[in-house]
Amino acid sequence: MECFKPFGKHEGQSYAKASSFVPELCEKEILNMLKVIVKNIPNYNHDVENTLSTE
Repeated sequence: MECFKPFGKHEGQSYAKASSFVPELCEKEILNMLKVIVKNIPNYNHDVENTLSTE
C-alpha cells in the first residue's frame, strides 16, 4: 500500500505513532483491504490459524 511506504517495510510502530496525530493517514486503504478480507473469508483455507493471520 502506497500510504505505508513512508513508514518502512514490515514496521508498524512509526505508522502507529503517526496515526495518533493524523488518524486518517491510511484509513480508506485499510478499510478497503479489511472489506476484501471479510468478503473473502469463505474462500480461505479453513485452517483457523491461517484465517486469523490474514485478518
